[in-house]
Amino acid sequence: MMHTGDAITGPSNVNHSMNNSIETGSSIASVSLPSSTSLEGKESKVEVYTRRWWILTVFCATTFTQGLLWNTWSPIGDALLISYGWDASFLALCLCMSSIGVALLAFPFAYCIETRGLRLGLIIATSLLILGTAAWNISLPTRQSWLTVIGSLSCGVVASATFNVATIVSVMWFPVSEQVTATAAMTMSSYIGVGVPFITGPYISGANVTAYDIKHRNQLSAGYKESLRLGLQNVVYFDSALAVACFIMVMTYFPSRPPKPANVSQTKGRTEFWVSLKKVVRTPQFWLINVTYNLINGAYYSWVPLFAVNFTKSLGVSETTTGWIGFTSTIIGCSSSILISFIMNKFKRSSKKVIICLTIGAVLLLAVLGCIQQGFLVLPSHFVDGTLYALCIVLSICINGVTPLCYELACETTYPAYEGISSTIITISNNLMGPLFYGLFLVPALAADLRWMTWATMGTATLSLPFLLLMKEQYLRLDVESTSTL
Repeated sequence: MMHTGDAITGPSNVNHSMNNSIETGSSIASVSLPSSTSLEGKESKVEVYTRRWWILTVFCATTFTQGLLWNTWSPIGDALLISYGWDASFLALCLCMSSIGVALLAFPFAYCIETRGLRLGLIIATSLLILGTAAWNISLPTRQSWLTVIGSLSCGVVASATFNVATIVSVMWFPVSEQVTATAAMTMSSYIGVGVPFITGPYISGANVTAYDIKHRNQLSAGYKESLRLGLQNVVYFDSALAVACFIMVMTYFPSRPPKPANVSQTKGRTEFWVSLKKVVRTPQFWLINVTYNLINGAYYSWVPLFAVNFTKSLGVSETTTGWIGFTSTIIGCSSSILISFIMNKFKRSSKKVIICLTIGAVLLLAVLGCIQQGFLVLPSHFVDGTLYALCIVLSICINGVTPLCYELACETTYPAYEGISSTIITISNNLMGPLFYGLFLVPALAADLRWMTWATMGTATLSLPFLLLMKEQYLRLDVESTSTL
């Protein structure tokens, strides 16, 4: 229910209206929120606002755009390399720099958001998206590859804000019955954004590079290469429009917090930033969740952007077909993740069992895919595309189903620590997987034969299973909700 006249103008508005008191000798801030009188004249401590759906929409749009910009070049990588004559390791460099940037800026972003509020964090994030696309608009006409890398870095580091903040937005604006679904929608929006360029890239650019074009790139006409460059510029214009739209949406309305918390656990307060960091770091169960999630997810999402170069070379699939495979599997996988999360709202205390089942399914699917690429399983040529679609779609469902469950389980385990801390550490760890994965491209033999990527993804997912078995579930935040009475 939303009261008339309770609009928020920014973080300072709320801070001035809050009476903060910190118990002596305690690291937990006890916050007395502004009271409002209901029709019965009683104070209400918790309230759910209809505007939460706008907040969710703006945040999902920002995370979607960040994911799309991060994966702009990989689906059209062959067209980029052919038309500009850049080295094949260039794509891995763009992705690697983005991952390093996220790891370096994750804590500064988290501290900024915790101390200055969500609004400032989202304004900075969307501004960086605009800055990144501006660098691309300069780099392509001038053929300055280093500017393309800088633009990719600027767009990539925004994940420092979007992934860290999803659980904060969820717990701040949504009741317990909607939190897992809201977290899933926000985290999956980024992955949907990663999938969309598989379609928009080839179709906006008009590029349909084949294995023949890659092999005979030096024999292609100057006119053909120029048409590829014009198409790539159109892709950048499209990306720029999305970045500007996100900035406008945030500036229009995105407050730092609601007037009142949406759930009981928010009224109990959170430990301060540095105390929260110590608590999270010293919680063994959190590290088991962190390692589990990143072994499952880290290698997979380093591999997905390179579907085109992987399947084109090993199975002879065209760039357009691999684009559709990447798009379809990502969209269906993310949509199913939201559905899984909606169901898990009713079975929150069964998260570990679901994660184990999804992980085992992912390992088996990757093993089958790897055997097909190696030639251990020989398929008729007219079955290859359909088999790739089926395997990649079900694999995406398994991997994406794990993501929101791990983020929420990490926050439950470390409560009452600030949710942004656990999310930040998970995000940093996830982005450290990227440089490790892409660093293997420096080995000439591995850069020439990319089938190892499938086996590496399967191997890391398999390694997560022992950590899953050791992990003990804790639902500290959920216990507060179930035992508290308003």
